[in-house]
Amino acid sequence: MHRKSVAAFACALLTTSLLAGLGVTANPAQAASAIRVSMTTSSPWSGEVVKLTGKAPSKARTVSLQKRVSGRWVTKKTARTKARGAFTVTVRATAKRSAYRVVAPRAQVNGRSYRSNASTTVYVRSRKPSVQIQFAPAPVGRETRRNSRSFYTPGRVVVSPARPGASALVQKKTHSGWKTVKSGRLNRAGVFQFQMKPGSSVYRAVVKPRRAAAHHSAGHRATRWALSWSDDMSRRNGSTDPWQPYAVGVYDANRKCSANGQNQTSYRTTNGITHMRLTLTKDATPAFDATQCPRGTYRNAMVSTAGSHTFGYGMFAPG
Repeated sequence: MHRKSVAAFACALLTTSLLAGLGVTANPAQAASAIRVSMTTSSPWSGEVVKLTGKAPSKARTVSLQKRVSGRWVTKKTARTKARGAFTVTVRATAKRSAYRVVAPRAQVNGRSYRSNASTTVYVRSRKPSVQIQFAPAPVGRETRRNSRSFYTPGRVVVSPARPGASALVQKKTHSGWKTVKSGRLNRAGVFQFQMKPGSSVYRAVVKPRRAAAHHSAGHRATRWALSWSDDMSRRNGSTDPWQPYAVGVYDANRKCSANGQNQTSYRTTNGITHMRLTLTKDATPAFDATQCPRGTYRNAMVSTAGSHTFGYGMFAPG
């Protein structure tokens, strides 16, 4: 029993001496969490500045940020506590896992003595983000809400973990390198949305948060759409399905108060684009029982073609 007591005393004395050499007093009355430290982000990017925030006993007190190097704690910087003992120190994340702690040495503030203490160890290591560029499978968008031009392909840059407000670039591969064609910032979900006509070029996304290294996605091509069939309805290029009025002058059970007119539709084709004009007029000589139409009968416009065209995914019939 005597040998065990001596051994326990020697162990306690050795532990106290080691802690004193590091500037930390072992005090059973004070918990190890007397200094609380937390990181602003749990998944920092490579090179990103990470804030370590916490509280220590007393304001206007100097605290030291220490990093563990080769088994020893080395002081890297100091800070001064503010109201309620709050402090903030920063470190830069790298791919190597680094251990940090905050130490408050023994001090006397406003006539009151404070014992030294240290926070629990905080580990910081960067994480390579996932950066993707995605295009919709069809040109179904518009360039902007106020722009009526269509056939733009919606796209988006998706980043995880998210960095709201980070700069996002869409770049096109050229003979001389990568050229930025769209730019913006990530939203809260880590997404930047855009509209463009990508063509056959290769694109990538580049994302860079403030005070952090930039990361880019792999090159990506949007889905290309090949012309399968076209017809300007003018009998040019062998077209056999010209535009024609549909059911001219027919008043029946389905068309009691209106019928299609021969002259209600006009069209012209320029550079492969068909421009059509449809008109509605009141019919002075209806062919159906006008008593069922207290507001009168009308000639409206309807055009169609007689042909249909079969594709790999179904049938298309202009009308």
